[in-house]
Amino acid sequence: MEPNTLFLADKPLSCIVPLVADLKAQDFAANGRRVRKDAQSLLAGIASYPAPMSELRKLNEEADAERKRYARWIELNLAWLKRRYAGHLFAVIEHRDERFPHLHWYCPGFLENGRFTMGRLHAGQHAGKRAVADAIAAKGGPLDPAARKFIYNEAYKAAERELQDDYYEHVSKPLGMSRVSSAPRPRVPRPVHLANEKAKIAEAEALKARKEADELRAELTRVNSLLASRQRAQFEAKHGPATVAQP
Repeated sequence: MEPNTLFLADKPLSCIVPLVADLKAQDFAANGRRVRKDAQSLLAGIASYPAPMSELRKLNEEADAERKRYARWIELNLAWLKRRYAGHLFAVIEHRDERFPHLHWYCPGFLENGRFTMGRLHAGQHAGKRAVADAIAAKGGPLDPAARKFIYNEAYKAAERELQDDYYEHVSKPLGMSRVSSAPRPRVPRPVHLANEKAKIAEAEALKARKEADELRAELTRVNSLLASRQRAQFEAKHGPATVAQP
């Protein structure tokens, strides 16, 4: 299905890439130094609605109520995005052709004092950089790498929690949605997560191998039984029915 455009600042979404390229070119023209190729240039996000499309498509009173709730959810999302990102919000697109309906939103970088920047668009990164700069200023010199990483990460996580709290207060809470899942997944370090995933794959492969082995044993038993029946039939055809001697 074609995505549904809910909001556009002034140009089609396809213009976002040449727009960013043009802003970077303006930065180069003004400062004589190109923006790094790996420099971040676009903030994008997804908001997902918890009811599947299969429920929204039903023809009953419950589905009617859910569709009205979904429409209200879209309104609250648009209001939150416009308040949060103001003039930097470029587009909001609705997708209804996957299991759960969801919104994609985009905020490109911009020029500030002649330099291309992401500014405050990414709450976590901005807070992390600000915290590190404040710590360096307070110390009057560079930070130890471990301390720098710790300060950045703590500020980053706090800002991202604040963003989720803000979204909850303005979008989820008015619709009776929870801030945290009733069955949250445990957070584990990435190496542990990868090891768990490998263990799950190995367990699934082992289960598949056991199933195939059981099927092969069952087939072997069937073939042996059929072979024994044929041999007995051939013997009886040649020698007559087999008898058991009594002592």
